[in-house]
Amino acid sequence: INDLFGEKVVQIISNDITELKHYQAELIEEKIHAEQSNNLKTIFLSNIAHETRTPANMICGLAQMIQSGINKDKHDEYISTIYSNCKKLLEIIDDIVELSKIESGQIQLRHEICSINDIVEEAFANLQYSLNETGKPIKALHTEPIDEYQSLMYSDNQYISQVFRKLISNAVTFTQQGEIEIGAHIDGGKVTFFVRDTGIGIPKDRLQTIFEKF
Repeated sequence: INDLFGEKVVQIISNDITELKHYQAELIEEKIHAEQSNNLKTIFLSNIAHETRTPANMICGLAQMIQSGINKDKHDEYISTIYSNCKKLLEIIDDIVELSKIESGQIQLRHEICSINDIVEEAFANLQYSLNETGKPIKALHTEPIDEYQSLMYSDNQYISQVFRKLISNAVTFTQQGEIEIGAHIDGGKVTFFVRDTGIGIPKDRLQTIFEKF
């Protein structure tokens, strides 16, 4: 352009669009996150439908057989099966409620003094009960108790026990024979709880995916 003196000059106009680019990047990221969340919800609902259909069908089928009077000598067995499947449905419902709390950030940990030995003993009793229900030829083991003073820790007993129950249920499901051992040990001030079994295990190439959702 020509300036006031008639000289040819170049005028440059620039705008800082850094904030705009950041905003656009955030929108793209939020869109991707929303799509992933939607896909996860679809997978979740599909899994829940699959998990609940089997025990529900079992309950309905056996209830109809009892009502119709078929195989009366097996009615006690049918009732026992109905009861166990009802428990399974309730566990699934509890899992859904727990998951919704986690997703919405409503989990509140209760920090209190609890005993490592008591947690292990409770888990061991749960293991024995589960094995008795299945009737599998599996030996139940647990580690030796820790020194009473060292056994005390500041944590949430409820959620540690809940994780134990899930791991024990998994171990009993995927172990056909051998043994299942539960316990805890202290190393350098850190407490490690564990469940060890002689089941099929997890392939090494899948270990990186076991903590992915669903």
